[in-house]
Amino acid sequence: MRLRRAMCATALFWLGAAWSGKGQTPEDSTPVIKTETRLVLVDAVVTDKKDKYVRDLTAKDFKLWEDGKPQTITSFAWSSDAQNPWHSEKRYLVVFFDDSTLAGLDQARGREAAVKFIQANGGDGLMMAVMKFTRALHIAQAFTNNTEKLTQAVRLQPAATREPGGGGPLSTSGLLLALRGVAKSLGSAPGRKSLVLFTGGFQILPGVRPDLEAFIGACNRSNVAVYPVDPRGVVETGDPRRPTSFVSSFMPQLTVPRGLGGPGNQSTVKGTGADNPNTVSSRSQRAPAEVKGAATDVLYEIAKRTGGFAICHTNDLNLGLTKVASEQTEYYLLGYTPADSQEGSCHELKVKVVRSGTAVRARTGYCNVRLRDPLKGSAEGKDLEARVAGREAGNVAASLRLPFFYTAPQTARVNLTMELPGSAMAFEKVKGKFHGSINVLGVAYAGDGTVAARFSDTVKQDLDDKDQVDAFTHQPFHYRNEFEIAPGEYNFKLAFTTGRETFGRIEAPLVIEPFDGSTLALSGLVLSNEFHHAAEQPMAGGGALSDSRTPLVVGGMEIVPSGGNRFKATSQTAIYAEVYEPLLSGEKPPRIEMRYQILERTTGVQKFNSGPVVVPTKDAVNNTVPVALTLMLTGLAPGSYTVRMQARNSLGGESAIRQAGFEVE
Repeated sequence: MRLRRAMCATALFWLGAAWSGKGQTPEDSTPVIKTETRLVLVDAVVTDKKDKYVRDLTAKDFKLWEDGKPQTITSFAWSSDAQNPWHSEKRYLVVFFDDSTLAGLDQARGREAAVKFIQANGGDGLMMAVMKFTRALHIAQAFTNNTEKLTQAVRLQPAATREPGGGGPLSTSGLLLALRGVAKSLGSAPGRKSLVLFTGGFQILPGVRPDLEAFIGACNRSNVAVYPVDPRGVVETGDPRRPTSFVSSFMPQLTVPRGLGGPGNQSTVKGTGADNPNTVSSRSQRAPAEVKGAATDVLYEIAKRTGGFAICHTNDLNLGLTKVASEQTEYYLLGYTPADSQEGSCHELKVKVVRSGTAVRARTGYCNVRLRDPLKGSAEGKDLEARVAGREAGNVAASLRLPFFYTAPQTARVNLTMELPGSAMAFEKVKGKFHGSINVLGVAYAGDGTVAARFSDTVKQDLDDKDQVDAFTHQPFHYRNEFEIAPGEYNFKLAFTTGRETFGRIEAPLVIEPFDGSTLALSGLVLSNEFHHAAEQPMAGGGALSDSRTPLVVGGMEIVPSGGNRFKATSQTAIYAEVYEPLLSGEKPPRIEMRYQILERTTGVQKFNSGPVVVPTKDAVNNTVPVALTLMLTGLAPGSYTVRMQARNSLGGESAIRQAGFEVE
């Protein structure tokens, strides 16, 4: 029961709230670039033989390939040039501590280096956030330019106890899923973003490789450069044949020569000379046999494929971190128009500088992803905004469900599902085929009327003949989307149009209870009579996983949420939820029991009680346990009911309760 989707695998709303302010979403503060064609922006850092930045290049000095095919560079700018249309006065950087692979002294060394980095470079336009990962993601400080708050967040982090030999496959998978969520959350922030990862490194076993690819893919989609930092350092061994070794107990016998920065021909930070044990890295030396397959190898891979560099095998962390700070404004922006490709497909990028004596670092891929608010500013979007703000119900009836799932402390993802009649879709015949579309706008309003979350979408249906149209219109149409939001009480409004004269409007409360990650919690409930074997998400070009809605998977089965929650008493129906238990990674994980009741909605009379059901937790990822139980409808008379689910653990009897309504036909 290994779950590919776990906590922090999706975008994090707290990041957006921090940079846009007053409850707006990140998209509200992002400059809108109006263009006739799609544009892919690639940032490139160029250095010379002395690792100094090269600032006098022109577009003619660059060559760029997508999937091996040369591309024409149609736009070109220097990052700090205020005249370029993608210039942002704010820059975003995450300081991330992977305490699951670092012992106490190494954690302290990394945090002290981070404090110096923040105090030397914080303030003004550099917005920083502080996070750590032990058994789950913890947010110490959301984005701010207040160096005092950032310093306090770093120093107040309690040192986690790392078990010898820690960092196994499940821990590594949880870390990578958390990092993927952070990278994905940065996608709507303008410009190039950075993630400074303090870690002791980890090995990628075959079962964990897809999680690594998903993380790197998220970085490339969101334009996030990763700078791994190994704070363990090196010490003299007294053996001239093996002059230096790691300080940490994680790999106490691994040795490397002075000044060696890592495997292969990586682009990393160069120190003050090959004879200096404090050298951050060597530019092109190859690693000895002892380093091959080591836990730090993956750090160089992550850095290379995301456009960052690794700071490893050094006692001078400040040297590398100073260069990280410099790179916030030391890069070129190359733009090109890609060929049409399938939505969600990912493509390999390669950048080269033709001037001799230079080296270039850039992300290695991009994905053709769905825009979060593609209708914003368009005539269709303005029409939907007016309908959302109005009171007219429309002439198309629809039902809406808004189950939520926690993705991090004080962060939730809402899996929206709407059901409307297929007959509401207006089809037009164009060149022998039938075309229809639905435009959707959803807005969650806080109590003071500010926007807490927003999305828009267009779904197109292209059918070959009249028979297909007839079949489509005689079935309900299921629409699904998801958005991120902080816990709170909201008024959610959604409007949709399916033709010139057909539209609908739905309004529903959305209540998400606070969640700090320290106690047992339960997600919203999903009811479904549609489930099937979960197919592995296909690998796209460039080694990245394509974007899609987050699947609800348990025991190898994917649960498809119902938009109407109307079922026949004879139908096979399931109830899906997620349990969040912070104690699962302990020496003696608690036992989790689930039970549910079916109550008649009007009278409250109990019609069914499942009794306690023990849920297996050994394969839980990042303290998230997916649960699917059969919803027993046999014998229920037609009417309205409520299912009330409870989760309880065996340690202290903590419990959490959720409920959802449904109809039996």
